[in-house]
Amino acid sequence: VADGGNRTVPVAIRVVVLDVNDNTPVFDAGSALRTFNLSELAPLGQVASFAAQDPDSAENGTLQYSITSASNRSLSSFRVDSVTGDLLVMHIDHEVQTSHELIIT
Repeated sequence: VADGGNRTVPVAIRVVVLDVNDNTPVFDAGSALRTFNLSELAPLGQVASFAAQDPDSAENGTLQYSITSASNRSLSSFRVDSVTGDLLVMHIDHEVQTSHELIIT
């Protein structure tokens, strides 16, 4: 700021640029399309893990995994851990359903 006598006083400012949620999460290469065989006698628990990245910061980069689509009885047969992306088998029976298709987002 300057006065009428050309005396000035500087002031330092800092501009902080805030992140917006402008990036789409991307699954890691190994997580893309997966097909695997699983015995109906497999123990309950983790059968696969999915990982994604989001370059946004703070809560804009926080990921939450979910099964958004599933064939027939698949929703009752599988769960996905919303924090880790681990796919868990709850119960499968070959005589009831021979294959399962899931979409995880």
